[in-house]
Amino acid sequence: MLDVGGIRGGEKTDRAATAPIGVVLLIGITLVGTLAVVTFGSTAIADIQQTADVERSEHVMTKFASQASLVALGETETQTMATGDSAGTMTVVEDAGRMQVWHVNASGAGAAERLADGSLGSVTYRNGDDTVAFQGGGVWRTDGDAARMVSPPQFHYRGATLTLPIVSVTAGETVASGGPSRVRLTDNGTTRVFPDPNDPDSTNPVTNGSVVVAVESDYHDGWREYFERRTTGSVVSPADLPADVTDDVDTSRTVFLELESIGGGGVFEWPGDGGSVPVRGLAGEGALEDFSTELSISNPNNAWVSFHAENGDRRFEALLEFDNGQGAGTPVCEATFDTHILYGNGTDTHHWRLLDSTGTETGNEFADCSGDGDLTVDFASTEEFTYDTGTGDVEDAVYDWENVNDTATIVGTDGNDVSRDDGQSIAVVEPVSYYAAQLGPTFDLEVEYATGGEGQGNQLDPGSSSLTLRYDASGEGRYITYLHVTENGVIVEFA
Repeated sequence: MLDVGGIRGGEKTDRAATAPIGVVLLIGITLVGTLAVVTFGSTAIADIQQTADVERSEHVMTKFASQASLVALGETETQTMATGDSAGTMTVVEDAGRMQVWHVNASGAGAAERLADGSLGSVTYRNGDDTVAFQGGGVWRTDGDAARMVSPPQFHYRGATLTLPIVSVTAGETVASGGPSRVRLTDNGTTRVFPDPNDPDSTNPVTNGSVVVAVESDYHDGWREYFERRTTGSVVSPADLPADVTDDVDTSRTVFLELESIGGGGVFEWPGDGGSVPVRGLAGEGALEDFSTELSISNPNNAWVSFHAENGDRRFEALLEFDNGQGAGTPVCEATFDTHILYGNGTDTHHWRLLDSTGTETGNEFADCSGDGDLTVDFASTEEFTYDTGTGDVEDAVYDWENVNDTATIVGTDGNDVSRDDGQSIAVVEPVSYYAAQLGPTFDLEVEYATGGEGQGNQLDPGSSSLTLRYDASGEGRYITYLHVTENGVIVEFA
């Protein structure tokens, strides 16, 4: 049956019901979409706001570092600054971070002396996983992973001088964790650590060995970044340092910066078999002033002592070979020995020798007898050594020496070229000084020896033996000559 207009009644009813459903669905989709936009939009806005807060905190902390340096370095007693509004939390952490300064291997025996040990503390801003921290005069940022540097610490390395104020922050009475609007900084005193005015042995210049700065911190990755990019020292592994330097720190969160001292030399304790003494900053040809040794050997029979060094393809060896057949009761001053000076650079090989020396030989400037009855040998003397084109008789040499040049041409201590053929002589200081310059400016002079009973058994007394190296040093390169360390306190209060 048809209704008016020819439309069936059932169809009209179905279509009338569809319209409200469509409206409801449209409204639902709109609400869901709006809710999604609001939800995700709010999250994005919150993330943007947090990022903005953290970036703002970097600027605040950088300004804080600037104000703190004025107070810490004594340019003003107090500073006050506004922090602005932020959603994060600021906190003073007094036990966060530690800095130590060590003098390593000054005597050539590998020992380490601690020159400074100070707490750093930190002032931190935290917002979610992000942290921005002031420590040691610098500003560091981390999101839970490796820290990075925002602004550099108080660490001034210019030329060969390191000025290191250890800036330590402590909390004042009004400090509480929260979001302060103002921060007040007050000078908490400065103490000279090195040179120590109360210790006559704590003086500049720093000679021999190296200076190691160890920073133990949650922001050690940022410190590492600074050391590697902004200084000419070397970040070194704890495995390469003496145990005294590493035993008292958590090496997993400590970075070690090594600065080599300029050197200059001195009298070194006997380094022992396989030990060495450092040469740092050798100025150049003619710079070697003294290279000598005192040997206390109770059994010189068939003994030998080698002083040697290498740098790239350059090798040097000064070898003493005591004659066989000398009894155990023979005083070392009376023992007969041969000396060989050898040098090679991958292309040329030179060999100089002096046979049958003794410490009691009259008029021999190379060998002498000390007041204690020990043998003294001077490789920087004017004693004449002979150029020798053969090396077959150098049995105890540490290095292999072959194909000696027919002529040796060197630069003498007067700066002029000097040439010698087989059998011709020259003062031993001339080749030794020249070869040292070819190895330098930095190398380690190693010692190996065997004494008594065809080289078996140790009959050398290390307590009575010594090695002396003195030379003119140059401040060029990555060497440290002068060290100035202070502890500078800053009190932090919130308002």
